[in-house]
Amino acid sequence: MIEIIRYNEIKKGSVSANFAIKLNKMMGFCIHNMTLFEKEPKRWITFPSVKIEKDGKTKYLSHCGFENFELNEEFKVEIIKSLDNYIADKKHPEKTIHIQEEVPF
Repeated sequence: MIEIIRYNEIKKGSVSANFAIKLNKMMGFCIHNMTLFEKEPKRWITFPSVKIEKDGKTKYLSHCGFENFELNEEFKVEIIKSLDNYIADKKHPEKTIHIQEEVPF
């Protein structure tokens, strides 16, 4: 299970949010400083990365990820699903029902 442990909406250009995840099945392993991008019709995420300039070109090198490209992409899809659930839950929080009881004094 992928748990969203921090979510900060940014909405600046194509950058939509910065967030962190916890992988509960991996002994609570956390990945911080992930970024959600949105540019219609696409949505994608990036792992924490370092900016590299070489030959006048800017590239970003991820600090983590799977060696296998397909597995890495599948993992990103699962993270986006978890983000979608987290965002939906924030928009429609569970309603707490308070039962009023008479105070015995």
